[in-house]
Amino acid sequence: MAVRLNWAVRVPLLFCMTVRNWRPFFGSGTNAGDITYELRNGMTLTVPPGTTNANPFIDIWLNHVYDHSSICWKTATMIVDVGGHMGAFALYAAKKSPTANIFTYEPDPVTFSYLQKNIGDNKLGERVKCRSLAVGGATGEAVLHVLPGRSEANSLYASLPGSHEVKVAVTTLKNIFDEEHITHCELLKMNAEGVEYEILYGLPVEYLKRIDCIVMNYHLFVKKPRATPKELRTYLESHGFTVTEQGKRIFVAVKR
Repeated sequence: MAVRLNWAVRVPLLFCMTVRNWRPFFGSGTNAGDITYELRNGMTLTVPPGTTNANPFIDIWLNHVYDHSSICWKTATMIVDVGGHMGAFALYAAKKSPTANIFTYEPDPVTFSYLQKNIGDNKLGERVKCRSLAVGGATGEAVLHVLPGRSEANSLYASLPGSHEVKVAVTTLKNIFDEEHITHCELLKMNAEGVEYEILYGLPVEYLKRIDCIVMNYHLFVKKPRATPKELRTYLESHGFTVTEQGKRIFVAVKR
């Protein structure tokens, strides 16, 4: 009989199996400075000190939260990553899709510097294009609420206490498709910390049809019309997607 390991055992075990120099993660020196995880597949990922900066790596590489059987990783040629953070997903996608071009968007200047470093350190600059932009429902400027030590929760919405404000430039998904000449996108990954609703509602339907699969986090703190997972799911289904839920607050929308 197969035994399913609980989270407290499974994650550390998978971490050790994935990361060659795993000891700093469990040691007392994790807040002393940047940590570079040396992955057993030859890649590296550098993150700053902080209580949760490794969480995206754990979610993406160990728990595979953005994986789905409908994603044709090996043959994908175009992937868009909204909420690039420090590059954990971009590295994962580059490894899984060796011929794909990847556009990754991260608005926080400090976090973006780590994204650039990680893409450069892994010599992926030819395929992975980093853009220092927020993605929203309209172009312009906005205030990003930055949480020290918890950069994965930075948001255009002030949802958590302790943040400070940074002005950032905002683009739209339509502009991305136009400016990068994207006519077909096999995978749109989004973790936009509440902005996912206006991003998708603001995308013209003819552009939505260019996307094969959307894997996205949805959030519950946005107090705006139609900013609920139920309404977003209904919207995507009405425009030709089959929507399922996997993991914790993650939608997978696959074009029918």
